[in-house]
Amino acid sequence: MQIRDIMGKELYYASPTSTVRDVAQIMLRHNIGALPICNGNKLMGIVTDRDLAIECCTANVDPQTAQISEFMTVNPVTARPDMDLKDACELMAKEQIRRLPVVDGGKLVGVISLGDLAVSLPGDPAVLDALARISVPCRVQNQAFLGKAAGGPSA
Repeated sequence: MQIRDIMGKELYYASPTSTVRDVAQIMLRHNIGALPICNGNKLMGIVTDRDLAIECCTANVDPQTAQISEFMTVNPVTARPDMDLKDACELMAKEQIRRLPVVDGGKLVGVISLGDLAVSLPGDPAVLDALARISVPCRVQNQAFLGKAAGGPSA
């Protein structure tokens, strides 16, 4: 089975000049955790709810005026519509990402999530492996953060 068979085709996206607030509102309205950033239909980047919560909130910017281009991941990992679902699982696991923009000729044509794969391939070892590998925290970053948050020495 290929990505095109299950990818979400109802596309929501923002432009690089959209404000942080506009992006958060789109994500809230459509109950999505990642939003592609496009110039026309050309994928320029992606922003996640985590980017908004961590990076935007700690940057001391005005969400009504700050442009999302300041916070998006540029050149995100992408998939092709003809990619096999198990190959998509492996790519997501390797890159530790839960969502893949699907691009054809540089143009955004869909999005696939780890949840889409789990529903389409229930119980498949490739999906379970991807989930396990994506879910492994980065110990060095987490220990450093926890040390600072607790007021103790950072790792």
